[in-house]
Amino acid sequence: MDAKQLVEQSLRNMQTSASCMRQAASRTDDVQIKNILTHTASQAEASVKQMQQIINQL
Repeated sequence: MDAKQLVEQSLRNMQTSASCMRQAASRTDDVQIKNILTHTASQAEASVKQMQQIINQL
């Protein structure tokens, strides 16, 4: 795999992780855990945007 393919694979994994965290947040009643999962998912989505910019440069 070249650098672009590795970043694309990482991007897909990060998108899946963010989606799973949001699903988990929606299925818990613990507000603190819900907030942490939602915040972490948002951070992952921000990383996805950065990785998309990197892919465009590779």
